[in-house]
Amino acid sequence: MANSKPEAFGLKIPSKADKRKSLILDSLRILTWQNYKAENRISGLDGYAEFDVAWKAMDIHSQDLPQLLELLKQLDYTEAELMAMRQKYYRLRSGDRNDFVPEGEEIPY
Repeated sequence: MANSKPEAFGLKIPSKADKRKSLILDSLRILTWQNYKAENRISGLDGYAEFDVAWKAMDIHSQDLPQLLELLKQLDYTEAELMAMRQKYYRLRSGDRNDFVPEGEEIPY
């Protein structure tokens, strides 16, 4: 094979650390979006464009994996808790409403 480097032709195979960082960032985005919606009394995707601009401007995106893990500690979340919230969010978004949602807890959109 002439060019077998992992980043040949603009393709990149993410490392486990890169994948883990991506999942943590997505989990924090979901958590932050849910908080933003609650604070601003937003339903559905109203206001997401404004949120997205603010989210992308946060310096969290430049942090490496150890820094993100330290942030989770400071926020008193475990990685497992965030992954469970993320999984529930996407399950509910896909229309799978078989998951128990306690009274008063918003179904995330």
